[in-house]
Amino acid sequence: MYIRHKPPPAQKDGSSYQSYRLVESFRIGNKVKQQTLPDLGAEFSIPREYWGELTNRVEAIRVSPVYFLLDETIEARRSA
Repeated sequence: MYIRHKPPPAQKDGSSYQSYRLVESFRIGNKVKQQTLPDLGAEFSIPREYWGELTNRVEAIRVSPVYFLLDETIEARRSA
């Protein structure tokens, strides 16, 4: 699981925006497929150095939703 940052093509009016997506890679046979989980939107503001930690946390929540406790270190960085 990783975060993909993809600048989409410029709009007809010349404006542009950033797009952030949470993507999961998986294998089907000998082919690697990718699936976008949620689109994180244009206002995604978590610094890039924390993306790995964030994706690890999301994966942990997906695997064991019973243990869904907010990680205070991630939450503290988000509000900083």
